[in-house]
Amino acid sequence: MGRPENSITIDGRMGKDAEVKTFNSGAKVAKFSICQNSSKKNPVTQAYDIACWYDVAFWIKTDADENTVRQLVKGAKIKVIGKLDMDHWTNSEGKKISKIFISAQDIRFNERIQSSAPSYSEPSRGREQEQFESDIPF
Repeated sequence: MGRPENSITIDGRMGKDAEVKTFNSGAKVAKFSICQNSSKKNPVTQAYDIACWYDVAFWIKTDADENTVRQLVKGAKIKVIGKLDMDHWTNSEGKKISKIFISAQDIRFNERIQSSAPSYSEPSRGREQEQFESDIPF
C-alpha cells in the first residue's frame, strides 16, 4: 500500500508582506503567514468568527516566482496550494522544538492586487471592504 498524499489548500489573507531570505548558496525562500476566518455558531452565544493563522514557506526558483513574491503584500487575498512540512530545532535552553508549516508549491491570487494610488477607472470600494481592512489586527 502506498503512502497517503500530503496536500493542503488554504484560502486566506496575507497578515504582512512576505519576507525573503537568501542563503549563501543563492537559494531564496519567502516566508509569510495567512489568516483564514471561519464562522462558528454556539447556541448560547450566537455566531462568532475564528481566525486561524498558517505559516507558509515558498521557495523562489524562477522569475515568475519572484514576481509572485512581489505581490505577496499585507491584505492580499490568496490561495496557497502545497504540503505540510515540519521544522525541528533546539532552542537556546536545550529544548527540542518542532513547528508545522505549509510548503507552498503554488500561490494564486483570489482578487486583483490594487495599487495604493486609485485610478479613475477603478470602482469605488464599498464600506464593508474598508471596514474589513481596518479590522485586520496587523
